[in-house]
Amino acid sequence: MKKMISLALALTLVFSGTSFLPAGLDAADTFITASAAFEYEGFVCEDLVSGEVRITGNKGISGAVTVPAKIDGKKVKEIASGAFKDNGDITSLYVEEGVIILPQVFSGCVGLESVVIGEGCDVWGAAFENCTSLKSVAVMKDTDVSMGAFDGCGSLESFLCYKDSPADSFCTTLDIDPTYFDDGNISFSGVYDVFEFKASDGWSLLDETGEQIVICITKYVGGDTHLDVVVPETIMGFPVYEISNDAFYVNTVSGQESIVSVKLPETVKVIDAAAFCRCVNLKSINLENVLSFGMSAFSDTSLEKAELNKGLESISAGLFSGTSLTKIALPQSITSIPSDAFSNTELSEIVIPEKVWWIGSYAFYNTKITDVTIPASVTQIDEKAFGYGETHFYDEEGYDIGWEEKKYTDMIIRGYDGTAAESYAKDNGFKFVSLGAAYVKGDATGDGKVNIADVIRIQQRLAGWKVNIDETASDVTGDGKVNIADVIRIQQKLAGWKVTFK
Repeated sequence: MKKMISLALALTLVFSGTSFLPAGLDAADTFITASAAFEYEGFVCEDLVSGEVRITGNKGISGAVTVPAKIDGKKVKEIASGAFKDNGDITSLYVEEGVIILPQVFSGCVGLESVVIGEGCDVWGAAFENCTSLKSVAVMKDTDVSMGAFDGCGSLESFLCYKDSPADSFCTTLDIDPTYFDDGNISFSGVYDVFEFKASDGWSLLDETGEQIVICITKYVGGDTHLDVVVPETIMGFPVYEISNDAFYVNTVSGQESIVSVKLPETVKVIDAAAFCRCVNLKSINLENVLSFGMSAFSDTSLEKAELNKGLESISAGLFSGTSLTKIALPQSITSIPSDAFSNTELSEIVIPEKVWWIGSYAFYNTKITDVTIPASVTQIDEKAFGYGETHFYDEEGYDIGWEEKKYTDMIIRGYDGTAAESYAKDNGFKFVSLGAAYVKGDATGDGKVNIADVIRIQQRLAGWKVNIDETASDVTGDGKVNIADVIRIQQKLAGWKVTFK
């Protein structure tokens, strides 16, 4: 009897005179006997005897909506007709891969502005009819779109799809030309789960050809509902590559609530300026895959530890300023420590890598560090990088009523004779502990300075002359050997080029 009813419904759609079906899709395939009904995060659902799930309605769903490909581990087969009809509170939509969108599912959703439809979906006729605010639609590969799916969407400005895809064929029925993902120059925005994002193509560390489309998270919109944030590896099938400027900045809800932890995928390589600045409760985030940081990316958070990428070459000014860091291992590849990088933290010790040449002003200001070893590679230490802090004064009720700067009288600077470490210690009145004579990068002759004599000495060695050179000092490129590249680098330095010795 149930099979006969299903067949009758299917025949009704086929002969009703309305072409709701995508090419190649059998209407009878979508009518599968359902069993128990349940709710899932605002979706009203029912289990199908096939082991799949159908979404039949919604309760209070609004804002940015993501229709998942799976619910409770079961594949979402389809969204029933009218499930979100006339819901004017939905502003953006992302339907994950493989979901069938039946007729009039989102009809009359007048607040809907952007739609992204995942790979391998089917969109039936009238699915989005009369969504009068809809401006952009992006359709992934192998997704069929039926005639009339976007009827009455008079505000539609852009339609993105792949060239020669089923959606491309559908686009001939619209009054706008499609933009193709595979043509380059892609730039569009949307909302996925608790993130606003921007998609673009161009150079990235994920693709040597520089043509891959990547996703940048531009804003966190999860409020106090997602305090342990998991950033997805992909959005619309494209890798999440970057966290934008201010994306989580001042993430405070109800005066107190804010994110506590963030889990980044391996694909995230760039975190821009102030991305997490003043997320006061943020205690943990994994950074071992990130290769570029913007200024003050984590300042004034509660980060207690940070593991940096072993190949990281530079960090940014104010990167961890005002955090709760007690310990951090700087990668040996780091070449500079800029201003305020670790100021106002709980650090009590730090190991400066051998390739660092510059330590910026206030880099370790107001920390607990009172003893530091500075390698001979450091040629510049700016004001109050070490040995200075603040004393604060509080009233009877515990309010901060003022402060004054203090100089650490027990500060010890350990370093090599004649280097920036000795100069900094003496200029600031700190105790200097000599580690002996220092080699100077580029000083092949061992006379304590770099000049044309060092260039000549290395050239003589390369020409086969039996002359002595300091092998370690001569390898200014850091590749483990002395060759013509080192000669060129020293010559550039002598000529005033802004090059570094490694």
